[in-house]
Amino acid sequence: MSYNLDIREEQGYLHVRATGKRTLETVAEMATEILNACIDHKIESVLVDVRELQGRLSTIEAYEIPTSVFPKLRGLGLKRAAVVDRAEFQDDRPFFETVARNQGFNLYIFTDVDKAVAWLREGIDADSQ
Repeated sequence: MSYNLDIREEQGYLHVRATGKRTLETVAEMATEILNACIDHKIESVLVDVRELQGRLSTIEAYEIPTSVFPKLRGLGLKRAAVVDRAEFQDDRPFFETVARNQGFNLYIFTDVDKAVAWLREGIDADSQ
């Protein structure tokens, strides 16, 4: 396995820290593992910190995750996902968020953990972050 997930339960959400390689395959595997952890913990919200993942997905791979991987996970209990990524990847954010939301997923990408937590806990509008 070319990644590692540190998963811990916080008040009202799972906090996941991912390390390793960022590839289409590892991101797909991580998404499934994270969803299973949410089901096991009976938690509907997750914060996934991917700032320590090495590499970058291509535009096609960034499209594949929400269109090919996420639909297999739909309806299994996850309601909100906040992803925290590095600031240098912010240009990719709107595309990935839009594709994910078009597939029916309530997902936003942040660069600040505190803002991601506020969105998960308080429902603050992510676009104002």
